[in-house]
Amino acid sequence: MARFTLIIKPSVGAAERVELDAGDRDQALYLAEARGGDADIELWDGRTLLAEMSESTPHLWIVHSGDAASRIDAGIERTGPSGHGIVAGIG
Repeated sequence: MARFTLIIKPSVGAAERVELDAGDRDQALYLAEARGGDADIELWDGRTLLAEMSESTPHLWIVHSGDAASRIDAGIERTGPSGHGIVAGIG
């Protein structure tokens, strides 16, 4: 198990930091979406931002490669089955 950090930023109130234990990044994304509710959320692996989801576009993850130079070009990395959201990656 690895430890990930979820930052939940509701439109009203203070941000909440939640520690998630997951087998891998895919499982961490799944757990983060389930915990995030109707808020902007960020998923971190240590000091690396892995992904963000906005309350304005639920079930759409923006996945970061961790390499700032590769963030210039965006592309789709993976799509999931209906109801599992869409993962859009940068890099």
